[in-house]
Amino acid sequence: MKEFGKVSSQFWISDDIQPLSDKARLLALYLLTTGHGNLIGIFRMPKGYMAADLNWDEPSVERAIAELTASGFLLASDQCQYICIPQFMEHNPVDNITQIDARLKLLVKLPQILLEELPGVIPVIERAVAKASDYKGSK
Repeated sequence: MKEFGKVSSQFWISDDIQPLSDKARLLALYLLTTGHGNLIGIFRMPKGYMAADLNWDEPSVERAIAELTASGFLLASDQCQYICIPQFMEHNPVDNITQIDARLKLLVKLPQILLEELPGVIPVIERAVAKASDYKGSK
């Protein structure tokens, strides 16, 4: 379980967050900081986890997910229960080569079904790999 998640103070006034409903904003903040997450923003997140942690019913979670998906903040797959926050790594830039290595290990371990159920994740993965290879000291 990760210990923390970074959120820029610009989160609240950003053009992609401001138009969202309060529930969608709260879910976005939750997904950026949840202990269920990881360093790449692509992780298994069943709706039940979100509902329990936020004390919401599942229809509320589904409405907030739909709003975040429509806004481009989130990619979500019902079948394999994975989510992807396409800009997660921009919200959480790496500080050192150890973090780059940890991100690459997580990318390699993503299940094949994720690529099939959530094809929009492929450009996010490609961007992460490109950033890793451009990082100073990267192998």
